[in-house]
Amino acid sequence: MIMYYQMINKSRKPANLTAIGQTLVEHAHKVKLEEKRGMVVELFPFIYEASSRMSARAISRFLKEKHGVKLSAVTISNALSDPKKSWNRYFDVVEPFAKVFEKGSYHSRMSDFLFDDKEFNRMFDGFPVRAYHGHWLDLKALCRITIADAQAANILRDKWVSISMDIRLKARPYIEHRLGK
Repeated sequence: MIMYYQMINKSRKPANLTAIGQTLVEHAHKVKLEEKRGMVVELFPFIYEASSRMSARAISRFLKEKHGVKLSAVTISNALSDPKKSWNRYFDVVEPFAKVFEKGSYHSRMSDFLFDDKEFNRMFDGFPVRAYHGHWLDLKALCRITIADAQAANILRDKWVSISMDIRLKARPYIEHRLGK
């Protein structure tokens, strides 16, 4: 058993590393969960685009001054230094909704509508709001649409289509393996 001795206070009893680890986990459960953990993931596409004109330090300073978001230049640099990892982490957020949208569309593959605004808008326009025009076939189509389909469409519009097409196309090689053929 490995023992850890406190060098500063000799009167303390030695504690094993398992006990130290358990107290660390207990403390972690008591501490308020920080929202920053996923912040760089959520902001990555926009950081990626801004990085073509701004340094990581300038991006960090802008986020802090304008929005009160504290993201260090080091964190930003780390995300930018491994774009494959960062894009895949961002796509982890988008992919489940893209799969739902793809399954509900019956017409288009994820690899098509994620990188073609016209295709996405054609599918999105055909989604819940415009499905019923007074014809029984349209009513049948409306009944097929689930809450998950509508939610997926809205989240895709918010988290994916809001990113400029140039940046989405630059992301494609990093996530191509996940798009399905």
